[in-house]
Amino acid sequence: MAAVGCPPGPAVTICNSDQDCTVREPRCIDGACVAEPGEGEGEGEGEGEGEGEGEGEGEGEGEGEGEGEGEGEGEGEGEGEGEGEGEGEGEGEGEGEGEGEVIQFPYAPFDVDPVALAPVGTLSVSCSTTLDTSTTPPTFQSASCIGVQPDAFQELPDGGLALAVTAAVVQAGATLRVTGTRSLVVVVFGDAQIDGVIDASAVRVAPGPGARAVVACGASAGSGGQDDSTGAGGGGGGGFGGRGGDGGVGDDPTVFGGVGGAEQPAARSGGCPGGRGGAGNGPSSGGAGGGGGGAVQLSVAGTAVVAGTIGSAGGGGEGGRLGDTGGGGGGSGGMVLLEAARLQLAAGAAVTANGGGGGAGVDLDDPGAPGQNGALGSSQPAAGGVADAGAGGAGGASLPAGGAGGSGILESGGGGGGGGGVGVVMLRGVTCLVDPAAIVSPMTTCQLP
Repeated sequence: MAAVGCPPGPAVTICNSDQDCTVREPRCIDGACVAEPGEGEGEGEGEGEGEGEGEGEGEGEGEGEGEGEGEGEGEGEGEGEGEGEGEGEGEGEGEGEGEGEVIQFPYAPFDVDPVALAPVGTLSVSCSTTLDTSTTPPTFQSASCIGVQPDAFQELPDGGLALAVTAAVVQAGATLRVTGTRSLVVVVFGDAQIDGVIDASAVRVAPGPGARAVVACGASAGSGGQDDSTGAGGGGGGGFGGRGGDGGVGDDPTVFGGVGGAEQPAARSGGCPGGRGGAGNGPSSGGAGGGGGGAVQLSVAGTAVVAGTIGSAGGGGEGGRLGDTGGGGGGSGGMVLLEAARLQLAAGAAVTANGGGGGAGVDLDDPGAPGQNGALGSSQPAAGGVADAGAGGAGGASLPAGGAGGSGILESGGGGGGGGGVGVVMLRGVTCLVDPAAIVSPMTTCQLP
């Protein structure tokens, strides 16, 4: 049988450079003239696949009498008829929701180490809600409009509760009400805008977050009024940044009211309670003292703009009950600490730690009215309760004469409770811009961190 030979292959032109090649095969590659990649006669198909987010490009090669290349999903041309397949991978970048830029602190925040904290998301308050710091993790009344999860909080060495975030916003019309046993420290590795309200105040006898109990306050707590069947003394107001007012005497001028708490600023802590009014001639005890305002701190690495209200007022003392009892003393204001690389208080801003008013005493069976809670967005003093017996003293505030609360007033029946003293407001900033129309009560000046 005759041998069958292989068909001859295509002719190859030997070359040393592109000048040795023809127009048809203009490129000298590896010593042989070849056509331009992707050009020639015939048709070829190339397919490319890309993986990843964004756009990708792939190359495909076709084999026949030549080579073809394709990009992405497309067609390539080769020198002959044939099909080619190519695979490619592409990488791209996408946009979506994520965490804001992290700014490192250019100063040392007050009593907190930012290195020990890892920011988690942003705090964005868009409704009125309550945060209870007593539980672990803390609980929100309406978590859907907060923007952070409870596990984003960390406990500080002093027992306070820290929330580390990349940004903080409280929208106008929204209120973040803080309650519970622990102070709140919001550490912002970015900027903050407070157009709404952050409220860490006491409400009557219920203390604010991180407020101190009688034992922890020592001499800063208002003492109780003296018992007397014809007219007991009122309780003293709690003290903190300012002294609390003394309780009023009862119907008997030898029966004294409680002593107002001493001025005794502490590290980061809340205020102190007022004293209970003395018991009279019935089964009821005197009015309970108001709770001390809480402690809230906002430490911002970048710019903090406050156009809303941040406050920690003391609670009003309860009025005396039946039988010539004395009124309770007002609680002192708490602590509000604001610090930032650039701190700005706009014209509508209010930063307050006012004391609560003292409760009124009782004349026979006419109960005394409670004192007002300290004002949150004002520098006006909280009024004491009124009744036929001793009226309660006003709480401390910047106006008309910030500092100690007023004393109870001597009349028939039980004495009124003393007003609570102001708390502490601290403003710290590498740069501070405080509009003259902004309310700061008690008045203070901005200090360098």
